[in-house]
Amino acid sequence: MPKFKDILLVTGGLMAGWWLANQQKPTPSIDAETLIEEMNSRHNEPFQNYRQLESLTALYQQLNPVAPLPPMRRWAISPDFGVVIMRHIRTQKPQLVVEASAGASTIITAYTLRENGSGRVIAIEHDAHFAQAARERIAEHGLDDIATVIHAPLKPLTLADSRWPWYDTDLLADLQDIDMLTVDGPPQWGNPAPMARYPALPFFYDRLKDDATILVDDTNRSNENKMVARWLHEYTVHKIAEPETEKGTIILQKGPAGS
Repeated sequence: MPKFKDILLVTGGLMAGWWLANQQKPTPSIDAETLIEEMNSRHNEPFQNYRQLESLTALYQQLNPVAPLPPMRRWAISPDFGVVIMRHIRTQKPQLVVEASAGASTIITAYTLRENGSGRVIAIEHDAHFAQAARERIAEHGLDDIATVIHAPLKPLTLADSRWPWYDTDLLADLQDIDMLTVDGPPQWGNPAPMARYPALPFFYDRLKDDATILVDDTNRSNENKMVARWLHEYTVHKIAEPETEKGTIILQKGPAGS
């Protein structure tokens, strides 16, 4: 059996070795900004849960809806994007808003337009079930006079020698003089074409008023980010804001920068 003195010597040697090893590899210094980013990335889910709860509370307090707002997050918009929509409409006061996709954003848009005193929103939905559900939500909130849903199934659309499954454009021909375009559909998931939402600007560009704005959701994802970069290269639009949101948001404006 080892003596107590021997145990102390071995333990002391191990501790000294550990100390020397750590002296040779000092802990790198971290500035405050990097530390905050690291903490946010490690605890992203609770951080985002808190952020979204803040935004959801703001939507209820500001809009005062007469019925519960539709479920948000996951495949639907996050509450913080809803706040971006609300603030943008209050500031820009659009008369015609067109949405690629229908849901919570349609309700938020319609309430804010009513608060402004004028304007209407037309939402495009490719899925018949979701289109009907959106209509029922609109009726539940008493917003039928402001919000309309067009069911436009996905059909092949050819643009610049490429084909996309996109909304049936025959059903969208009457949409003109658009002040604001919100792009949150069709879904990329299950869509064989990359940048599934790319056709939105090619189709609507000439239907947008001068200085119209385009709100793009999900820009943290590669497809949406590449799509916006391509739009900026191919069309006379410029970025005016990139508010921090859970899924990423970019706001563009038609026309050259500084116009």
